[in-house]
Amino acid sequence: MGRDAQRLAEAAGAARARGAEVETAAVPLTETAALSRCLQEFDAAHPVDLLIANAGVKTGNHGGIEPAVQAERVIAVNLTATIHAVQALLPAMHARRRGRIAIVGSLAAVAPHGDLLSYSATKAGLQAYATALRRSLAGSGVGVTTVIPGFMDTPMTDRQKGPAPMLMPPARAARIVARGLEQ
Repeated sequence: MGRDAQRLAEAAGAARARGAEVETAAVPLTETAALSRCLQEFDAAHPVDLLIANAGVKTGNHGGIEPAVQAERVIAVNLTATIHAVQALLPAMHARRRGRIAIVGSLAAVAPHGDLLSYSATKAGLQAYATALRRSLAGSGVGVTTVIPGFMDTPMTDRQKGPAPMLMPPARAARIVARGLEQ
């Protein structure tokens, strides 16, 4: 799933080239009813074993001033849409007594960045949500993993103001995350 149909098609093509069966859906994450419906319909046809909730946008601020509309968008995409995605699939996973939910946070959750006010807040919220969800689902057969990446060499990081220590290529980060999820 993704909001950019062109990038989604490119990713699907790359996955197919490596032998994957691919279905795509271009659904704006802030359209919660459409998001939930899409996920539930997919799950009915192909029971989901792993949800990787990796939506994220960020914007900067100027001396602590962040326009409300900007903050609301970051909160809607990063935090609210993730919760809606999880809640859309959780009843079926719970009924099957299996599955894994991986929620992608950020180091900004534990070391908030002065240029990323709402982004840092949403990632801290995701970390708390994942921890609470993990505790709530203990013994249910549904696991919850929190992924806390650092800086990755992406266009999003290119817009970063300030240092980006331990910058990592996305492919390396993906391998690390995949190994963690396998464990």
